[in-house]
Amino acid sequence: RKCRTVTINRSSHIFLMIAWQFLTCWCLQQSGCINMVIAERAVSRRTSGARATIRKASPKASGRALQNSAKPSYQVVHLIDALPYVFRAYFALPDSIKDPEGRQSNAVVGFANFVLKYIAEEKPTHIALCFDRSLTTSFRNDIYPDYKSNRALPPAELKGQIARCKKFVEALGIACFDDKRYEADDLIATLVTSVTAAGHKCIVVSNDKDMCQLVGPQVVMYDFAKGERYNEAGVVKKLGVKPAQVVDLLALMGDAVDCIPGVRGIGSKTAVHLLKKFKSLDAVYANLDKVNKMSIRGAPGIQEKLVLDKDKAFLSRKLATAMRRVPLKMGGLKGLKRGSPVMTRLHRLLDNYGLSRLRDRVTALLEHESHCR
Repeated sequence: RKCRTVTINRSSHIFLMIAWQFLTCWCLQQSGCINMVIAERAVSRRTSGARATIRKASPKASGRALQNSAKPSYQVVHLIDALPYVFRAYFALPDSIKDPEGRQSNAVVGFANFVLKYIAEEKPTHIALCFDRSLTTSFRNDIYPDYKSNRALPPAELKGQIARCKKFVEALGIACFDDKRYEADDLIATLVTSVTAAGHKCIVVSNDKDMCQLVGPQVVMYDFAKGERYNEAGVVKKLGVKPAQVVDLLALMGDAVDCIPGVRGIGSKTAVHLLKKFKSLDAVYANLDKVNKMSIRGAPGIQEKLVLDKDKAFLSRKLATAMRRVPLKMGGLKGLKRGSPVMTRLHRLLDNYGLSRLRDRVTALLEHESHCR
């Protein structure tokens, strides 16, 4: 037979397709399968529609969407108690390290290395360093003249290095704070209060147990030298009490490092027992008649000690409490954002301070950060 080519116009083609689908549906309905087919076709349409939606989104748009969804609504602010790291460098490195002017420079060198290492590891976008300038002029000395009386003033060669450490940090575009009346602890506490009130988070870099009082849902403490971070549970594990109880713990046991007297004869273990039982210093003194009935060794004697040193206990709590309302010109979160250093000025400072070997390291660090932004 000869094959004949049949030309079907578009309207005829559509009619035949509709007729074929109608006939197919009628046959399937007779066999009870129509519902299954309809369901499968609906799923197929939804799936293909989803695929089409994905295809319509360009790679760039998808990338931006992922970045926006991953970007947190808060910032993390790093607050460093600076002076302990200056002292650590001063006593760890040889005093033979000099700058071009012949000045002792071991603390500056060690501290500069610490700051650069911290920036490289933590990559902070918002950061501030707080320095102690109130070694003998703190408001706490007015309350209790013996406060920190066991600490000698820094020698002249260290005092000059502290000033140069601060200038180095400022040259990096990092905010610095100090005050004659308030200690670094108070400055950090004030910054923490302001930052967390705005919904942001803080990392307090310190090894001082006093700073544990600042730890909370938005605040962790970081002992950089040990590589240990403490959240609320970490403070309980470290000290035996919650962050909110730290000042009461110090009120009872005292702190020999800062010459905080506490209650004579009560150590950390007894203080922890008392706070686990009564929760706060006020509650301890409100329930003195119950102390001698506690199941701890020497309970009657503990009650007597608490009675004798009640005034010292509440004085000690006042000394241990970090002030949270220091009048600081911080400029909000913007004032804590790392600025871009002027490289010519920074290089000149490095050369003057005997830190020429750090020039390449600083330049590489800043260039790497600029590429990552």
